[in-house]
Amino acid sequence: MKKLKIIMFILIIVSMNFLFACKNTKIKSLSKESTIVENIMNKKMVSDYADGIMADRFDTVSFGLYEQDGNTEKGKEKIEWFILDKDLDSGKALLVSKYILDTSSFGASLFSIDWENSDIRKWLNSNFYNEAFNEEEKNYILEVNNTNQTEPKKNKSIFDDFGGFGGFGGFGGFGGFGNFGGFGGFNGFNNQNQSNNTKDKVFLLSYDECIKYFGKNKQNNILGVPHDVNRKLAAKGTTYAFNEKGLMKLGEEYKREWAYECSNFWLRAPAEDNEASYVDVLGIPQYSSMYATEINVGIRPAIWVNISDIQTL
Repeated sequence: MKKLKIIMFILIIVSMNFLFACKNTKIKSLSKESTIVENIMNKKMVSDYADGIMADRFDTVSFGLYEQDGNTEKGKEKIEWFILDKDLDSGKALLVSKYILDTSSFGASLFSIDWENSDIRKWLNSNFYNEAFNEEEKNYILEVNNTNQTEPKKNKSIFDDFGGFGGFGGFGGFGGFGNFGGFGGFNGFNNQNQSNNTKDKVFLLSYDECIKYFGKNKQNNILGVPHDVNRKLAAKGTTYAFNEKGLMKLGEEYKREWAYECSNFWLRAPAEDNEASYVDVLGIPQYSSMYATEINVGIRPAIWVNISDIQTL
């Protein structure tokens, strides 16, 4: 009888330790999974900072891994993200990478200038998505509906209403009038200011989102010439992007320390003709003047992440 009591006592102790261990494991697991959520909730958004503040001073959250220092033997580094929006009603937050992480053309051919069919969109939602995030992190990334409208052409010529002479209308030639554009209705270089809305997990910011989240441009006197600048939006590249992927250090020519490591990066909207929109080295969104096939332009990914879990922890 005495032995039975001892055995029962031991079983009770073991059971209690097991339950306690399980409880602690669950707490640690929840704590680990909610790190990104808690960090987002406790840190400032870009819009919380005054215009003109250098981006290096912004709060960041770490999420995912990507090669950045160029030393592949050390492994990938944590990706730092700025917080652009916290939509508490729908339980999500918008993040954009602090640095330009890689380079690419917007589209390798003139047939992939629109965001929906662009090479850069395919790369972000496959190559980058799978390389930067593990399975647990992917659970936090939301697929969202993106509006991809662009600004109408400002300097429209009389030929732009025809499918032909204004840039040849993308094979519209002599037979492509109006919006028909010749072969099968392809408009080619004209009427490129349209792109269907898309569902994306990883994407680039739009022109309108840059204005909404990063504020207005400021005018600075640089080398004796007035320049519009936006220090909040200007982005520096990583060592990997510069040394391994061909990103150009365009900021050095402006002789401003804050711009030395900055470069151009793509936005998700096409511009006009065979060009795509981008943000220049001084942080100014541009609708055109960059050929979509240019391969040395930076990539600054953006994602919406789920933060609704904070309500249940």
